[in-house]
Amino acid sequence: MKTRLTGSFKLSTGLVSGFIGAVMLVGCGQPSAVTLSDGMSGVYGSASATLLRSGQLSSSDGLEVVNCHRSPRPTPRPSEPNQSSNKLCLDIDAALVGLDSTSVSLSGNADVSGNALLGSRSSYKGSGNSSVSGKLGLGSRSTYRLSGNAAVRGGVFSSGLDVETRAEKMSKLLAQLRSGVQLSSITKSQILKGSGGLNVIRVKGALKLSGNNSLILSGSTKDIFVINVESDFSLSGNASILLTGGVKASNVIFNLLGSSCRDQMSLSGSAIVNGTILGISREASISGNGKLNGALVAKDRIQITGNGFAMNQSTFCADDGDDDDGGVVTPTPTPAPTPVATPAPTPAPTPVATPVPTPAPTPVATPSPSPAPATEVVISNFRILETTSEAISVAWTTNVPASSQVAYRDANGNGGFTTVNTALNTNHALTVTGLAAETVYQLQALSISAENLAGQSQVLTVSTQP
Repeated sequence: MKTRLTGSFKLSTGLVSGFIGAVMLVGCGQPSAVTLSDGMSGVYGSASATLLRSGQLSSSDGLEVVNCHRSPRPTPRPSEPNQSSNKLCLDIDAALVGLDSTSVSLSGNADVSGNALLGSRSSYKGSGNSSVSGKLGLGSRSTYRLSGNAAVRGGVFSSGLDVETRAEKMSKLLAQLRSGVQLSSITKSQILKGSGGLNVIRVKGALKLSGNNSLILSGSTKDIFVINVESDFSLSGNASILLTGGVKASNVIFNLLGSSCRDQMSLSGSAIVNGTILGISREASISGNGKLNGALVAKDRIQITGNGFAMNQSTFCADDGDDDDGGVVTPTPTPAPTPVATPAPTPAPTPVATPVPTPAPTPVATPSPSPAPATEVVISNFRILETTSEAISVAWTTNVPASSQVAYRDANGNGGFTTVNTALNTNHALTVTGLAAETVYQLQALSISAENLAGQSQVLTVSTQP
């Protein structure tokens, strides 16, 4: 059955045969069309529409709305992002953002825990068991379609937010920040330690991790990490970007400076990323059963597939605590001393000739020895000591005195870090507690020396007892 309505309308439960629940569309602007069928879809000009749906439509039921000519509601002017001199904030309330003219596709068991926003002339397609727990905001002339068991649990609305302009401004601002650290690439396990404030890192090449390699951002709740990446951003296998010491996902952003035609942005396998990924000129491909705690902003195409890939909204918005966009506080100049009047000199007595002494031999300077380079931390003999139903005890050794910590996670990417033992030792032992019974975990030892050099062990896989 196909029902066609024109002009002003309001539908509620029972008014259309075959529909379960309620459908209501209000506030139409320019001529627009909305089609609800086996896979709900909508096309919005400046129309404002709210779709409330419970139950499942059959392929024989449908609703088409045409020639809606009510006066358009003025689109609110979006406020500018909060980019004051001591604030870095991507002012977009969403876990998933498709910029203008972007095709967004979710399939399998992909799960977005938060809101999703589309720019103008974009499309959203959900299939399989994919889900958006929050709201789906559609920009001008954007469309959406759901099929199978796909859901948008918070409803669909027409958004007047210019997400593309906000993302471009933030990316440009981050790219102009002065870099405290420059790296040629990040392709193996590494720890970046925060300074207690704004940390700007520029990666001239790719950030590309695979296998069990991890990038660990270590610091405190005051640390902010801005990582500008000029080439590929890719994680596969069990690779991860982890936070320790109190660093928050909302204080971490990866600003991808390349373009889709040259550089890739991909997550696959069981990869885990903590932080916002901002790629204003990048396509995004995500598969597997990994996890992103932060937000994803991409252009042209976003494809998320796989078995339970989860995105938990924690959009970048941090206070850098400094007085300028470069994160550098200008020191207050030291005032010049007040001049003191110089007394008139007392006339010197008539000099008496002094015999010339025999010159002493010129001493030869002994060169200072060059300091020995700091020794890298090498972890060896990482082993399991004991397992119970809720704890795993491990031990390892290091070649130099260093701290002790263990990172752990289960097959779903849930986990964390033990409390750091800051005592510097070469023999280390820790117990990971609060684990689930009969669950497989991956463990990795972490140690940092007095010279702030870090070492990581290989990954051990072990199961807790029943």
